[in-house]
Amino acid sequence: MNFTSENRFEFEDPRQVGAWWNYLYNDHTHVTIGPGAEGSSILRDPVIQQWNRPFRRLYLLDRDRGEVWCPAWAPMGTRLDRYCCSHGPADTRLEGELHGIRSTFRLFVPHTAAGEVWTWSLRHDSATPRHLEALLLFGLDNKNFMGWHCGWDNTRKALVKYAFPHHASYEEYDQLKARPTDTFLMPSIPPDSWAGRLGDVMKGACEGEAPLGFTTRGLSCDTVSNGDPVAAFQWSVTLEPGDTWRVDGINSMVQKDEPLTGFVPMIGTPESVDSELRKCERAVDLSESKLVLHSPDDALNRDVNRWMKKQITWQTRLWRNGISYPLRNILQDAAGYALYEPEEALVPLRQVTAMQKSSGYLKMWVTRDGETANHPLVKKVHDDGGIWLAICCAMGIHANGNSGLLDDIIPYADSGDATWLEHLAQALRFYDHELGSHGLVLMRDGDWTDPINGPGRGGKGESGWASMALAYACDQVAELAERKTDPALVAELRARADAHRRAVDTHLWCGDHYAYGFDDDGNRFGERRIFLNTQTWALLSGCGNAERQNACLSAIHALGTPFGPRLVAPPFPDWDPQVGRLSIKVPGFGENGSVYCHGAAFAAAALARAGDADGARQLVEQIRPSNPAHPPSASKQIPIWQPNAWFGDLEAPDAGHSTEALATGTTTWLMLTVVEELAGFQVRCDGIHLQETTLPDEWEDVQLERVVKGVRLCLKRLRDGSMELNGTPVSPGILSFESLTGG
Repeated sequence: MNFTSENRFEFEDPRQVGAWWNYLYNDHTHVTIGPGAEGSSILRDPVIQQWNRPFRRLYLLDRDRGEVWCPAWAPMGTRLDRYCCSHGPADTRLEGELHGIRSTFRLFVPHTAAGEVWTWSLRHDSATPRHLEALLLFGLDNKNFMGWHCGWDNTRKALVKYAFPHHASYEEYDQLKARPTDTFLMPSIPPDSWAGRLGDVMKGACEGEAPLGFTTRGLSCDTVSNGDPVAAFQWSVTLEPGDTWRVDGINSMVQKDEPLTGFVPMIGTPESVDSELRKCERAVDLSESKLVLHSPDDALNRDVNRWMKKQITWQTRLWRNGISYPLRNILQDAAGYALYEPEEALVPLRQVTAMQKSSGYLKMWVTRDGETANHPLVKKVHDDGGIWLAICCAMGIHANGNSGLLDDIIPYADSGDATWLEHLAQALRFYDHELGSHGLVLMRDGDWTDPINGPGRGGKGESGWASMALAYACDQVAELAERKTDPALVAELRARADAHRRAVDTHLWCGDHYAYGFDDDGNRFGERRIFLNTQTWALLSGCGNAERQNACLSAIHALGTPFGPRLVAPPFPDWDPQVGRLSIKVPGFGENGSVYCHGAAFAAAALARAGDADGARQLVEQIRPSNPAHPPSASKQIPIWQPNAWFGDLEAPDAGHSTEALATGTTTWLMLTVVEELAGFQVRCDGIHLQETTLPDEWEDVQLERVVKGVRLCLKRLRDGSMELNGTPVSPGILSFESLTGG
């Protein structure tokens, strides 16, 4: 397995264990595809719905040899002469070869249209003519209590499955009738035969066996209304030596009986299909070009320049495909997106700001408009909404280099409106009424660590982490207020930040680390265990003197593993009523002692800001799936996307294994650490901040290209501390935007 010169990831053994799939998307569609073509297909408009069961299967019947085989290996496990899975940022290609027949299956999501586009081609490289039957089988969603029917639509030249959304009340019909009901699969070459039910294809064959319905006589061609719906296409193919056969297609959903004429041009010719893919690739290239890292670490360059951006873009633009979700995720994703797409990142930041109430309160867990809540935490109260609103909006506004954005008028969710700056200030003032007896932020039903739901369930428990993060947020918004020359607000917010730090330092210091908080009875927790977040955010927020900060650094290192620091150690072995749900999680899993990558990325940022460039670089390397000391064979994780966590029990056989969960705020904080701390290139409302930073010992130099206000800048740092900007020597300090353009 390796990365190619085009930064595609390829591997030649399909028998992989763990998360080896790619994900492809646009604003309307999200699909996944694994080594055997398996994966989900999701439409996002007007609601999120998966139109398939997660399998796509390719079969070939070699009439000359009398055998059936799978060119994508699965599900029959065919022993192929050659196999290769190639994952790129815009497509996945699966190649399989046996007895001189080379099969290539490619899948991508169009540039803007909803759906997935596929191509299957067969090339004949042996010396005699070959006679084949080609079967392509897509699983379709079968979760419907309203009934369905599936068959070939001769007018639309597609196999169509119709199913009306399940509902209970009479009044729902008018709303639901506007939703897509027709799942269609349209090939560029009409099949010689087809089937709409899995049973008609398999004919009793077991999983992993050749489909008994796949014969030279063809498939059933019956419209069906029960069983498991599929789209199965069969073509008879004769290939002369050197010939290539190709079929393209698109799968998606539309409203009942809606014409498919708009999709026809996209798959009308092989050239039109390939042109659509090139549009996707050009869009990727354009976004990637806006921030480019050149460091001595090729794997880091690859991750920052391609794979982290891809993940952040998906999470931001598609809101992580969430139906119910915490807004802290959306805000942090947008903050990372702002590093290379600053203007586009303002869209979700404004949308979340408009969800804030005039009191300053921002409900953390919400449900997407038009959807039914699918997570129990939407009924709970978390107090960190305003904190993340302030932190992440400040990041996004700074990344645009435009203090004028602070004057934008944004409505409140209940009544009235205010400037963006007033929204952020109000978010921080809200906490005047959300402090406990120790002056710390109330815990309520949990903070960033949702499963700590025990300490504050009575309304009196307090969170040390939230108090540290609130101090940090006050400082960030105060910096924005300075740009607006509002000394009264600056003084207010600086005083708030100092008060929150004093409360933390007065009540949470345990002698060698910070405790996490207090429960409803006033008992401190986190004394006998080290919680990572209260050490890292103590550093980020400026709590403690130099001695305490050094102790925090030692505590962070004490939590270390070969793949990053654990979120808490030792983990809870069993139920702890003081802490709650976190303690009943399996030790080493999730928030109970895993290497929770998001929290570990906070640690990388904290080490960098504390001046430990080597420690920060090491953590950035350890956390990522491309860590050479934690290869895919050990992590069970493909190195093209960042998982949520690594299993943290070092004594367990699964130590270091991926959780296989794609969505995570890790990527934002790793990007921030690399770009703003290790490379020292910060964009702020008053100009370009060139930080005085020390390079990690393993780096002799680092170069970062970044487009700022339409101008491409290239900052180069050398081991001796010297810097060049676009080839001109510069010193640490602030460069005005006007100086960049000569204005």
